[in-house]
Amino acid sequence: SGINAEWPLRPGDKVTAIGRAVAHHNPGPEGDAINELCDNAKQYLAQRTWVINNPDKVTAEMVAQNTQNIRDTLKKLEYTINEVEQDRDQGTELVSVVSAAQQWASSGKGGDAEGTAAVGKVVSQSRYLARGLDTKDKREIFDLCQELEDLIDEYNKAPEGRKRALRSQIADKMNVVKQAARKANSAATPGVETTAGLPECAEIINDWLERDTPCRNEQGERAVEDVIDMADALAKNIGGQVGSDIATHKRNVSILLKKLQDVLDDPKSTPEQRRAAQEELKVAIGDLKKLCSDHLAAKVVDTYVDITGPMMELQAAALAPLPPAEKAEKFKEKAANFSLHAEQLCRVAEVATDVGCDEDPHRHDNIKLSIEALRDATPMVVYSAKTLSLNPESESSKDNFELVKQQWVTEAVRLRTDVDKCVKPSDFLVESERKVKEEGDAAIKLMATSPREAVVKVAMVQKITNRVLEVTDAELENVEQCEYRVKLQAHKINLEHAIKASADATNAHIQGKSSGPVQFNKSITEVHMNISRIKDEMVGFYLPLPPLPFDIPAPLEEEDSPPARPPNPEDSEEEDIFDSSAPAPDPVEAPIEHAAFKLRQETAKYLEEDNDMITAARKIAQKFQQMAKYTKEKRKKYRLPLCVDTTA
Repeated sequence: SGINAEWPLRPGDKVTAIGRAVAHHNPGPEGDAINELCDNAKQYLAQRTWVINNPDKVTAEMVAQNTQNIRDTLKKLEYTINEVEQDRDQGTELVSVVSAAQQWASSGKGGDAEGTAAVGKVVSQSRYLARGLDTKDKREIFDLCQELEDLIDEYNKAPEGRKRALRSQIADKMNVVKQAARKANSAATPGVETTAGLPECAEIINDWLERDTPCRNEQGERAVEDVIDMADALAKNIGGQVGSDIATHKRNVSILLKKLQDVLDDPKSTPEQRRAAQEELKVAIGDLKKLCSDHLAAKVVDTYVDITGPMMELQAAALAPLPPAEKAEKFKEKAANFSLHAEQLCRVAEVATDVGCDEDPHRHDNIKLSIEALRDATPMVVYSAKTLSLNPESESSKDNFELVKQQWVTEAVRLRTDVDKCVKPSDFLVESERKVKEEGDAAIKLMATSPREAVVKVAMVQKITNRVLEVTDAELENVEQCEYRVKLQAHKINLEHAIKASADATNAHIQGKSSGPVQFNKSITEVHMNISRIKDEMVGFYLPLPPLPFDIPAPLEEEDSPPARPPNPEDSEEEDIFDSSAPAPDPVEAPIEHAAFKLRQETAKYLEEDNDMITAARKIAQKFQQMAKYTKEKRKKYRLPLCVDTTA
């Protein structure tokens, strides 16, 4: 298509980035083969860049050969990636097949032939996926498959009275198989967790631990182990003293789970001992869940407050007018920081998917897809920035970097939006207020000694405030018109004015246009106070209502209390006698009677036998006639004006 054709560059970079990500998740011979193909593709794409920048030094034959090399390499890479990714599709299909088999086992719907066929498909696909696991996990899945086959054989031979109990056993076994299937699917796609989230596990655990008679429950115990694994992942991600606290609570839950299992297995244990061990574990899991949820909000605030800063630093390093050696060293440092930042965004999102409060499975799927897309786009950004640093004057390099950068930012913003839904707005605002106060106090102290560092702190306050405004806007969209919404809207407007005033005060103080730091300090404090008001309003709105008292006393009767409501008029036989030829009541004097008469007149044209609509219409007309008669009598008795009939 011509010497200046740039068609392979952008899609070629994208395919090689996807290949690098797949190779990273699949170490071994397959990953090595993909990496080798990516290296070849990178070399041919670099040649194409040189060809574009040096059209006077190449021939048409050189361009054609380069084009053929790129095409052949990318086709081989595509074929290899598709082969490696086939296992992921098998795991996804297995989870859906297990759900279909569970539905049959729980309700018996769909017929025995279809149900047993679905279970057979579960067994075959489970064995297929198990080949990628280690020996212990593989043996576990094989044993589960054998137990399912034995249950199906027994079910096919059992009488009708026995089949319901066997289906219940198959349904219980399916819960275990589903967990094993998710584990196998995770092994096929490392880095993307597919286990149940914390809310789902907490629900399973509560169902188990709230039983009056404590007993062993395989599904509940597995859910406790999943919660321990999630807490462990969060503790490693957060680190520090907070991570140590979560790890301590996690170990306590593990010890209490073992204690409960031992007590339940001990035939000499008393019911009181079993209930005490059950209650201890329940309290410990509740504390661990609250601790994880609280610190997840803090981690989300800290990680997602600035998603584009490291990328801007990487771009600045690529365009910096420095000597080659110094520029290469600085670029290497900024590229490492950007890659670490992107991976941190993905890791926090993975933890939020498991630990977060949002139970929408579609949003969890969206987060996983965004994580994969962000991980795929990150090496593309680094590679494009590297090309830009080598050719800072090249328009094609600039356009390519801008395109890849925009793609990365789009995926990062989409990921941040979904992660925000996994954190309660009230928890997010509590942590945001803490962070704003911390950064604001630091800015006030540094303004007198180090204005440059103070400006950095003010910029952080502004970024956190923008995040608070986004969460507030989302809350306003989901709340109907009420007093809470009006107050929240007013606090939001005040916060927007406060953050603008803080920016003006900062610039005035830095430029020496203000007499002192009083106005700057006041503006930072005002931002914090407005965020605190939004937080208090939202937290107070979502506080649980106090429980009602057990015995609500009846109100005392007063002498001047209004009379009790009269009883409904009873049906009478005379209402069934209807003369359709009689004159209709006056629509002005008796509008209700007039409407009832017209309806009875229409229903009299049809037979009521096997006609439910006519029967219902006739009864409605009778009730209206009774009501009109009742109000007419009361009007005469109390000498009420005519408007009573119209009001009724």
